[in-house]
Amino acid sequence: MYRLDGRVFLPTRIGLLSLFLVVPLLLLLVQLLYGGDERIQSIDRKLKSIHDIRILQNVVDLAERLRDLSVIVVYDRSEELEAEYERQRQELLNAMSTLSQDASFSQDNPILELTFPRIIKQIKRVRPVLGAELYTPEVAFREHQPLVETLQQIQFRLADQGGMFGDRLDVSLNLIYLALDEFSDLTTDLGRARSYGSLYLRIGHVPSDGVDSLERIYERLELQHERLNIRANQLLKNHPDLIGKAPFKDIPWNLLQEAADTLDDQVIQSPDLDTPWRNYYRNVSQYVVTASVYRDQILSLLQSQYHLERQSAVVEQRWTMTGMALLVLVYSIIYMVDLREASGRQKERQEKEAAEAADRAKSQFLATMSHEIRTPINGVLGMVDLLSGTPLNEEQKNYLMALKSSGQTLLAVINDVLDYSKIEAGKLQIDNTMFDPRQEVNESLTLFKPLFRQRNVELNISFDKSVPNLVNCDPQRLRQILMNLVGNGLKFTEQGSVNVRLSVKSTEEKTFLYGVVRDTGIGMDNTQQAELFKQFSQADKSISRRYGGTGLGLAICQRLCHLMGGEIGVNSKRGSGTTFWFTIELHAIDESRLSGVETADLSVRQQHYRNELSGKRVLVAEDNKVNQMVIQGMLKKAGISVDVVENGKLAYEKITKHGLRYDCILMDWEMPEMDGITAARKILAWERSNQKPVSLIVALTAHVLSDYETQAMEVGMKGFLKKPIDQDALFQNLILLLKEQQTQQQ
Repeated sequence: MYRLDGRVFLPTRIGLLSLFLVVPLLLLLVQLLYGGDERIQSIDRKLKSIHDIRILQNVVDLAERLRDLSVIVVYDRSEELEAEYERQRQELLNAMSTLSQDASFSQDNPILELTFPRIIKQIKRVRPVLGAELYTPEVAFREHQPLVETLQQIQFRLADQGGMFGDRLDVSLNLIYLALDEFSDLTTDLGRARSYGSLYLRIGHVPSDGVDSLERIYERLELQHERLNIRANQLLKNHPDLIGKAPFKDIPWNLLQEAADTLDDQVIQSPDLDTPWRNYYRNVSQYVVTASVYRDQILSLLQSQYHLERQSAVVEQRWTMTGMALLVLVYSIIYMVDLREASGRQKERQEKEAAEAADRAKSQFLATMSHEIRTPINGVLGMVDLLSGTPLNEEQKNYLMALKSSGQTLLAVINDVLDYSKIEAGKLQIDNTMFDPRQEVNESLTLFKPLFRQRNVELNISFDKSVPNLVNCDPQRLRQILMNLVGNGLKFTEQGSVNVRLSVKSTEEKTFLYGVVRDTGIGMDNTQQAELFKQFSQADKSISRRYGGTGLGLAICQRLCHLMGGEIGVNSKRGSGTTFWFTIELHAIDESRLSGVETADLSVRQQHYRNELSGKRVLVAEDNKVNQMVIQGMLKKAGISVDVVENGKLAYEKITKHGLRYDCILMDWEMPEMDGITAARKILAWERSNQKPVSLIVALTAHVLSDYETQAMEVGMKGFLKKPIDQDALFQNLILLLKEQQTQQQ
């Protein structure tokens, strides 16, 4: 990453992205590996829990058998039964001792370490004689039932410790609840049926309170039968993949119903209790065994599902590791390759930055020069307009026309250079408005008449009858195109004429203004025509020396035509003159924005402006003395009362300190002490904070780039007028903006 001179080779965004992605990808890989290991470990804990639950179930079965036998031993003090009771209790103690010594079962298991000693004491403490002393089998059953429940609670704790109750799979959660909850209740009810039925068969009769106990047991067995099958059927409905797997392939489960029927037939409804109690005990014990088998099959099914889930997790982890490793490798390779090319990219970046800095400097220079040149040109052309309104003889008018033509020519050169800069930056804008094309074209090209007379070349302007009185496009750009093409024709025509003709052509969807400029000049061959619309290019290298010009005009005309939805082209032959043609898209006329004088002559327009603006008060903030005279003279022609200040600070004080109210404020941009944009911002802020009507502020500046117009609109200015000032544009904008403000205030 470092060169010998110590400078850093910075990778591109792709290289940096690759570098930045490698680190989080590595972290993600570690996290995924850790998460995958955690998931596998979680499944392993569940598998271990199921294994321990199944082992402990054997102890639970022994405890249930001891509990049920204790009820019979209460009433049969035969040595045989007492010996059987002691044998089963010792078997239970041995099973508990074996589990406590099984390291795989009890190691690092706080549940078993804490409960095993208590369970062993509980086994040694239970005695069946309590039931005999109180003459009730319920006491003996309850004496032993806590031992069974303690072992069942350990099973629940093992499941909880393994995270089985928090399982994200609904089927696994339902299966564990079915195995530990439902089957624990039903085995308790089966135990009561086995012990109580065997007891009453043993003593040969059923006491009155015994009948109630047996009927409650019978009802619970039937209720458990319905409840168990409903839950099993619901589970199969939600998870049909369990159908056909043991024990669900035997649905419905009838063991509880059959146990209830056996209790009812052989004990409750039997007129003579002649069934041997041992036979009954074995028969009901078979139902208990069946329930234990079902429960073990459910746990085995759950265990199989966890094995499949573990296999899936292992495969997923391997694929994840492989995919992430490949991604890390790819990004690492991308970064290394990108880093090797860093030297070239660094040089390109420096060159690009230098070019961008030069472009910014050029744009700033052009904007500054445009402003500095436009300011005096505004004074020159403005004074020419003012002077043209005074009494002049014919010779003076010709001199004045030549002066105005020269000024417009200089302005056209400045516009070409500035437009070229705008085109390069992609900031050239088209401002469509409604105007009279005949009036606009005639006024624009009239400036060329002194030059045409001087060279004895005719200038002919004609309009086809298809050209309407009003069109909607950009008049300034139309004027720029025509002046370039007519000026180009005059430049290369030493005798003859330059003819301008405008017409309208339409397609199914659009309407175009079609212009043709034909001269009788030197003409061009095909090679010269191919180079014609390239910037800084002329048909012949000697042309710039002989005829002058920048080589930008036609290139800019082409861009302008394209921006206005049209085209431009040329037909020429060496020695036979040249014909330029162009099209400009015309937009629909918005009649609501018409003033009614767009097609009127100058005297009518001036009278209209006086009618609309007479008596209005306007504040002009302008630091240039000549421009003050120009704008003041123009406004007074329309009967407007004008106050002039030299900077933005004085304009601000006029509004805030002196409390003056103006219909409009024309604000120059570049002024000493306080510029126009700052003054506008402060004036509008003061008016809002003091709940005053907001002033109509219009920028009047030699800055013509769109960035300045955007800033003006953001501050709150309502208009943006560019120097040199055009009287029609000035007055029409003032009338329109004043009407809009009046409408908003109403």
